[in-house]
Amino acid sequence: MNKDPTIVDPVSIKRAQTLMEEEKTLEKNQKTLKATKQKLCLSLFFITCFLLIIIFERVIFFYVLSAENSLIEILQQSFRIDDPLESIPFFNFIGVIGGYRFCVLIIIHIYIFLYFVVDPFITIKLMVAHFIGLYFIYLLQLIYSVPRPFWMDSQIVSFYCDGSFLLPDDFCFSFVFMILYTFFCYENGLQINQSMLEDPNVSQTVLEKEARRRKIIAISKITVWVLYFFIMIIRYIIGIMYLDSIIMTALYAVFFFFLMAFAESYFDNLIKRTVIEINSAKRLLFYWGVILILLQCFAIILFLTTSQFIPITWINNYVTFCNYT
Repeated sequence: MNKDPTIVDPVSIKRAQTLMEEEKTLEKNQKTLKATKQKLCLSLFFITCFLLIIIFERVIFFYVLSAENSLIEILQQSFRIDDPLESIPFFNFIGVIGGYRFCVLIIIHIYIFLYFVVDPFITIKLMVAHFIGLYFIYLLQLIYSVPRPFWMDSQIVSFYCDGSFLLPDDFCFSFVFMILYTFFCYENGLQINQSMLEDPNVSQTVLEKEARRRKIIAISKITVWVLYFFIMIIRYIIGIMYLDSIIMTALYAVFFFFLMAFAESYFDNLIKRTVIEINSAKRLLFYWGVILILLQCFAIILFLTTSQFIPITWINNYVTFCNYT
């Protein structure tokens, strides 16, 4: 008996659907693999460029010091701040808030604001990432042992008795990284809600609220970056930082930000399992404790193996301006 051609075998339909799903999955996997390869190649390219920039900066740094010192002296004479006792109090204020004690107070207040106003989870992620970054910044300070301008040149006036090495600068790093990572995490959260906004049934009120929020974000970005550049210019004029150190520290912050952005999904999941999921929190906190102990031991070893002496001229200039301030 001949089979009716109009009747479709259910088994054939299921097999065809399975093949179509497998083809779609294979195509999706190929696209994901291609995107991952491109991401890795791009990351490798940027890492190579960053390392070359570091090597180049280390080679030319001490050759451009005299030029930078002369420029700072000229700027200080132009703004009439070459005498700490007769200078404008505003420069003293800007210099002091960049110090370690005031920097920590400012960062704590920023954390409190972000926790209660923006998002608690983003604040926790930022805090963990920030202090991991600062750990490596302080290690690099020990390795490089770069002096601050007023240590090197007795003609340069400083408005803050800063005893830490210059490169990379912790204040500059904190400023840049916190700006980049905070907005990155917050905008990632907005992208998650994008599908809800694309719903045709969403109300006009919700759309207006979202547009207003994005406008506030744009204004906030512009404001904080203008504030950053203003403070860095002032810190340069008052002899706390070199232009070279400002640029390189910003590059270190951008590089660390890209590392955190590259590992965002893993880091996000790790923080959630540490602070939210009770079952894994105890085990992960133990691991965090072990890691912190190992990092502390490494820092102590590095500190003990680095030189404990610096040139006497640095000490003389440092003590001189500490007496003024």
